[in-house]
Amino acid sequence: MKKSIVIITVIGLFVVSGSLAQNGANRSYRGLGQRIKIERKHPGAKAPFMHNSWSDVLEKRKQLNLSDEQIEKIKQMTYEFRTAQVDRRAVVEKARIELGHLKSDKSAVEEAVMQAIDNLAQAQAEIHKARYRFRTEMRTVFTDKQLEQLKELRQERRAKMRDAGTIFERELEFDNDSGI
Repeated sequence: MKKSIVIITVIGLFVVSGSLAQNGANRSYRGLGQRIKIERKHPGAKAPFMHNSWSDVLEKRKQLNLSDEQIEKIKQMTYEFRTAQVDRRAVVEKARIELGHLKSDKSAVEEAVMQAIDNLAQAQAEIHKARYRFRTEMRTVFTDKQLEQLKELRQERRAKMRDAGTIFERELEFDNDSGI
């Protein structure tokens, strides 16, 4: 009896772990006890609410009446920022690894751990500072009228996301009513 329960449990774990490990078109996230499915356009894509807003700007270039010079400047600035961000994220990840290593080392000196915490905080701050500098520099590319149009487009996108969230919540409520 115990042997059959163990076998069933092991098989169940394989099935569950196999389904979680798939790199398919959908991912599941848990939030507030709810299972949420995010459909992806292609494997490796971010969730639909994650996007590169500057590429959105380029998609709306006719609507914003962007010049060729503005388009090229946006592309170049975005390229430089994104490639530099890769390096900054790598510094953060290394700082996290170093901190984790020191925390797990029972013989680590407290001063070294505190320094690793400071290094991680500094690396994370550099990412935020770079993002702020990029955004303020990017605003100089646009005219006042274009900035106003961008603001309106952003508000429209937020309204769509709010509406999508409301629909999403309704679907969750429906799922909860059905006992799923």
